[in-house]
Amino acid sequence: LSQHKNTVSKIADQQLEAIIDWANQFNIPELSNIDTMFYKTTGIPRNKKDLMALRFIHVPNAGITEIPPELSILQNVHGICLSGNLIKVIPYQICEMISVTMLDLDDNLIMEIPEDIGNMIRLCQIDLDENNIKTIPNSLLKLENLTTLRLKKQKHGYSLNEIDAPLSEASQRFLARLFDKEDFRLTL
Repeated sequence: LSQHKNTVSKIADQQLEAIIDWANQFNIPELSNIDTMFYKTTGIPRNKKDLMALRFIHVPNAGITEIPPELSILQNVHGICLSGNLIKVIPYQICEMISVTMLDLDDNLIMEIPEDIGNMIRLCQIDLDENNIKTIPNSLLKLENLTTLRLKKQKHGYSLNEIDAPLSEASQRFLARLFDKEDFRLTL
């Protein structure tokens, strides 16, 4: 049992180190422990204790090209804002962050929403405006708390509610079902 705990602890340390390396790679400002509780304070802490206490990840317009899957270890995070970057993929591991209520990835290069997003049970708001979204997973219907989904101004040039939009028929049917959801705001 002790050896198992050591292995788990070592893996967690490696994941936290990977997050710190990512923050350093993209020159993300360093947050001190007093900043970590406030939304819209840009930066990432560089010590493991503060990282584990982080409640909001706010790093817009930083030239970020990827979201490190290791962020999934940060189970106290309630909001993620990585808008205005160059991100192409939402790693499925991010969908393990069940404490997240707001996911703002607008103005990136994302083409699809992972099917696993349905695991983010507390998610209330998703902003994917100004991306390249071409597929929308049915798992979004599992998100009972989801009240807002923004998908305006996709960079492929089509509004997702146009007949010529590059969405599969299944995604188009899914959007029609979302329109019928009570107390829900879908912005296309």
